[in-house]
Parts: sequence; C-alpha cells; structure tokens
Amino acid sequence: MRCFLALLPPPGFGEALGSYLDALAPRLAGWRRVRPEGLHLTLAFLGDTGPDGVAAVTEALRVLEAAAPPAPVFVFRRVTGFPSRGRPRALVLEPEGGLPETLAAREFLRAALAGFPRLAEAFGASFRAHLTLARPGSGAARPPVGMALPPDQSGPAVFGRVALMESTLGPGGSRYCILAQATLRGPA
Repeated sequence: MRCFLALLPPPGFGEALGSYLDALAPRLAGWRRVRPEGLHLTLAFLGDTGPDGVAAVTEALRVLEAAAPPAPVFVFRRVTGFPSRGRPRALVLEPEGGLPETLAAREFLRAALAGFPRLAEAFGASFRAHLTLARPGSGAARPPVGMALPPDQSGPAVFGRVALMESTLGPGGSRYCILAQATLRGPA
C-alpha cells in the first residue's frame, strides 16, 4: 500500500476552503483541485508499506495518542507554489503557526518507528509544511500565487488528528483512505 502520515483539518475546513477556490476557478484553468475530504498536511510520505509497517505505524499512533501532545493550530494567509513560486508542481497553503507541535509529532513518530529503518527515514530533515490545494494538468494556467485568503478563512484552525493514510492513484486524482488515526489534545 502507498501510505503517508498526515495531520487532518477540523470538520468544515475543506468546505470553507472549497468556496474560496470556487471563486478562484477562472484563474485555476487546467488545475486539478484536491477534494475537500482529501485536504491534509503531510507529516511523512512512507511509500510502499506492507502489513508489518502498517501495524507498526498504527501502534505508534496509539502511543502518540496516549502521550496526548497538543494539537497544532495553523493560520494560513496566502496561496503559494510548491516547491517554488516560479515553477510550482502544486498550489498550496503554507502555515504560519503550529510548527513546533508539528515537528514534535514528527519526531515522536520517527522515534517510535526506529525499529523500521525505512519508515523512520521518511521523516528526513527536508520537511516543509504545506497543504495542497491543486495540481497542474496539461495546459494549466499560471496559478494565482500570492493571493491572500479572506480573513474568515485564514483564521486559526486546529489540526487535531494524525492519520495513517493510504493513497490510491487514479485518473481523477488520488483517493485517500484513513487506515488508523490518533486524536491529539486541544491546543497548548
């Protein structure tokens, strides 16, 4: 299974963001939007993960939940390109807050998976927190990089769940399935 670990947004987050993206639709010609239920902030891409790896990550999530770390609170202000504004492979939101909690959760999970070196290696130092909104298709227009989010959609959002997700690639984009999850305690 093709798996990754992600922080999940609060209920209603995807729908509110979807209305903003609807308003941007003329500027997103040729871009494939992420479905509202597929929005997430990736912590680590695990790649092909067998049953033993899934069991190890599920146990790591159980231990993480028992440790009750604080949930990260993110503020998103601008749409940007990833990995760069000039040649984006994705249109994303980069958070301004919540990074200490996010990095702590990543480190906790990396340490919990130390017995599975390939999985632990997925938590490399090249982490850049982002939430993907859209990916370019053929003939994609220049994206609206730098656009500000409306104030009612940029406010704090508590990402209170960490999930092991399976990603299945298909012609309409990736489909995600939650295999296991941990709930974090309220924000610090």
